[in-house]
Amino acid sequence: MAFMPLLAQSMNGDYKNVGVYDTWEQSPFRTGVLTGNVQVIENHLYDANGVNRTGHILGIQRSRFGSNTFGARVDLNSVVTIGRDGKYVHALVYSPIATQVQFVGLGKRTTNTWNEKEDVEQFWSEPVSISANRWTDIVSLVKTNENVEIYSIVVVPDCSSPHALTEDFVAYIDEIEVNNSSSSRTAVTSTVDPYDGTEPGGDVPVDPDESLYYKTSFNKKTTENKKLVDSSSSMNYAVSVSLTDADGHQQQYPSGSPSEDLLSKKAYLDATGIAVFDVTAGQEYTPYVDYKSDWMHAYAYIDYDRNGEFTYQLDGNQVAEGSELVAFSAYSPDYTGGTTGTWYDSKGNRLGDINAGNTITMPSFTIPSDLQSGRYRMRFKIDWYSLDAAGNNATDNAIWNNGGAIVDVILNVTGSNDVSVKLANSRNGNIQDSNGNAITSGGVTGTYNSPFQVVMKPASGFASNSLTAAYMTDDSDCPGLLKEATATYSVSGDNYNPTSDAFTLPAEIMYSSVTLEPLFTEAPTPAKTIYQLTDELVEGGEYLIVNVNSAGDGFALSHNGTTIASDGVTIHGKDENPSIPAENVYVQDDDVVAASVWTATMSDNSMKLVNNNYYFQSVYYTRYTLVFVPVDVPSPGVAANGSWTYDNKGLSYTYIPSSGLPKTSWVIYDNNKFTAANNENEGKVYLYKKVEVEAPSAKTFDLTIGDAGWATLYLDFAVDIPDGLTEVFYISSIEDGVAKGKTVADAIPAETGVLIKGGKGTYHLTESSSAAAKPTDNLLTGTLEGIADASTDAMTSSAYGMSLYTLGRTNSGKVQLALFTGKKIEKNKAFMIWEGNGTVGEAKAFSIVMDNGTTAITAVNDGETGNDDWYSLQGVRLSGRPTQKGVYIHQGKRIFVK
Repeated sequence: MAFMPLLAQSMNGDYKNVGVYDTWEQSPFRTGVLTGNVQVIENHLYDANGVNRTGHILGIQRSRFGSNTFGARVDLNSVVTIGRDGKYVHALVYSPIATQVQFVGLGKRTTNTWNEKEDVEQFWSEPVSISANRWTDIVSLVKTNENVEIYSIVVVPDCSSPHALTEDFVAYIDEIEVNNSSSSRTAVTSTVDPYDGTEPGGDVPVDPDESLYYKTSFNKKTTENKKLVDSSSSMNYAVSVSLTDADGHQQQYPSGSPSEDLLSKKAYLDATGIAVFDVTAGQEYTPYVDYKSDWMHAYAYIDYDRNGEFTYQLDGNQVAEGSELVAFSAYSPDYTGGTTGTWYDSKGNRLGDINAGNTITMPSFTIPSDLQSGRYRMRFKIDWYSLDAAGNNATDNAIWNNGGAIVDVILNVTGSNDVSVKLANSRNGNIQDSNGNAITSGGVTGTYNSPFQVVMKPASGFASNSLTAAYMTDDSDCPGLLKEATATYSVSGDNYNPTSDAFTLPAEIMYSSVTLEPLFTEAPTPAKTIYQLTDELVEGGEYLIVNVNSAGDGFALSHNGTTIASDGVTIHGKDENPSIPAENVYVQDDDVVAASVWTATMSDNSMKLVNNNYYFQSVYYTRYTLVFVPVDVPSPGVAANGSWTYDNKGLSYTYIPSSGLPKTSWVIYDNNKFTAANNENEGKVYLYKKVEVEAPSAKTFDLTIGDAGWATLYLDFAVDIPDGLTEVFYISSIEDGVAKGKTVADAIPAETGVLIKGGKGTYHLTESSSAAAKPTDNLLTGTLEGIADASTDAMTSSAYGMSLYTLGRTNSGKVQLALFTGKKIEKNKAFMIWEGNGTVGEAKAFSIVMDNGTTAITAVNDGETGNDDWYSLQGVRLSGRPTQKGVYIHQGKRIFVK
């Protein structure tokens, strides 16, 4: 199992190396997706409750992305043997939460013949519970095979499930021992106070929480640690720091003439809460530190990526582009002490020997022109010969011993207002900005400190639920540092507009970058009206009566002189032959036309119609809605060309044509059953009961447009045209070698081949209920299943082999219909079959002009023909070089023939 060290360092020489370890095979710390954070640090918990008063401890960031066995791996200086009798593993552990601690032993068997590695798990201890915020000596009995050697011990500071963790935390480990004692240690002490600056190595302990960001080589919190530098007991100190722009305008902290020494005692001053310098991206500034002494150097840093540290790069003898060390007064690449070395400033200017290098005057630098607006930390440093922003920590030249100083301020940058808004993950839908641009992993651009609208685009059958934004924001506890934050906006909140199905991200999160994750959930299926074929009448039910004659014709009826419209909804069924009713008839709410209602009453096992209000729909059939009410009513009356009657047979309708014999149909109700009877004239009645069912799911199709920006489409159902498709049209005619295009608006009808222009990407098309009828003049057709060989397919082959045209482009990149010379055609693609005048000289390609006269595309691609072919401007291939005066296409170019 892999050892993943972050920092190879010993704790006072007690251990070889430290790192992180996780037994989970798919752990991101094993796959390399993440790296662990474990370091040897000074003991800042010296005064904490418990037993540990040593000088150095091991800190580990417990990651919420690791498993329950994620921990600190410590490689031992000496091999440990345990055996079947067992030994006790001890470790001091400090955690900010109450948890359980566990040990894992890594090693190998000495008797194996297969060269076992030294990091095979050999023991797991029982978990031990500890309290929060106190040092605890963990003691666990462990046992192994007699022939096992232990090389490393993993201390798991939190062996609970990480699923409940919402953020990482830092735990601390120290004094790992393996012995025969089962007793907890009551005290572990150091011979010296770790805060007196005399720990091994001479370092002053550092608070690890402070040292994580904007580090210094000394304890920031120690105020009296600056050493005297001469016998007169005077001190070197910084008085002020400043920035001056190219026009001479100076910003200084403290402003004016300071009345007292700013850093007379402190080696470090965090002035980020009171010193803010306004700067503009792309402008030049000169930094300066007013310092009361000599033989020191000045440095200036800006944390451009706002990650909590200052990095630097040199290009030769000057700072490189993008370096966060932006200026320094003097540095020597070959200084070895004394008077050695050649010295340079941050612009690479050669200063000379060490005497010339004795300067604190820094050159100017330029804020990057593309730097984003926001707050950045800037560091001024007075030090001797050290590019490290933390300060020189060499024993003979430590920054605090030399009277050096570090001052941190804030830069308020006015720069680029572009904020990247990206998509992290999306299922069951997409998102767009307010301009209709798809938000993808590549991102779109928002505006700094301005609200940003995100339009939700759920897939068919799904609805918007929430939108989670991961963004960067200022860390209020550490000015200049950006920290990650998240916010989730719900459709029930104020940030959501149900009318536009859009969320508005507030201005305060539009700071650096925003990553979005929309959540779409299954939408409740709306109820849909369906009339179901039945033979039972139920009191209170609502029904349709369908009357069909032998020819399958529906006919309009009138009542009391009011003619009832014969148009209405389409009947959807397996067989739409009007003489055979569908089992289910779907009716949209807006398809129902309100008029006077016919109602019926049940009496004596029969029913009667009365004049009231009714709903009427008719396409192939005449249908009436019957609402049964418990009242007795008179006879129903007579229609102009027919009549409803009630007799011992039941309810009947007789149609009286202008010529020929009447046709009568009966609705017979007996013993709670309904039957329809044909008479000798073959009229027939069907009964449908109204019910509410789940609507059938809308069909969908994902259309992909590549780099070319064009595609074709042919579907067996109508689809709405989504945002982002700029042109959708079909070919209505061929005139003089030019294809005429007609625009399709809003929705593409079913079985309609179209040409489509749009930006690169995938578009989710959904079934349309509002598409116009299929155009009758469309020359484009298509394939639903795909064509394996167009040259032999019955639909696409022709005697001349030149009849099939597909989407193509001219030499200048304009769209055209080009002769298809390939073989396979993918499913749902559109094409044109054109035989023209049936001659072999058919055009190789057709340019396209829209029906409004725009988008003329006249250049013709030479395609598969030889370089000697000539074409007219209409794309017609000629038999040879033209003899008449005019402009022609030859070898892909326009040629004027005189």
